[in-house]
Amino acid sequence: MVFGAGEELFPPNSVYGFDIVDDHVDEGWSYWYLIHNHTPQRNGALGIPVPSTSDVRLVRWLAETRGLERTWVTNGFYTFDAAINELREFRWR
Repeated sequence: MVFGAGEELFPPNSVYGFDIVDDHVDEGWSYWYLIHNHTPQRNGALGIPVPSTSDVRLVRWLAETRGLERTWVTNGFYTFDAAINELREFRWR
């Protein structure tokens, strides 16, 4: 398991751990899933448990370049779970 975190709304790529994932994939491991957290908002509302357009672009790229199979998006209470091919109809930017 690789865990990356940051306090920023959009953490820098350095906290994602892609270099570690690459090492594991090179050793024969599978990149089975990515868990992404949409945290509660400042007003206390829950984050939306579906991938944003940026998230869709990221997971499609990870599927193409590293073999990512599934993505989960959670707000800590509800979780969206989909195989990468199920995101075909989702918009991305």
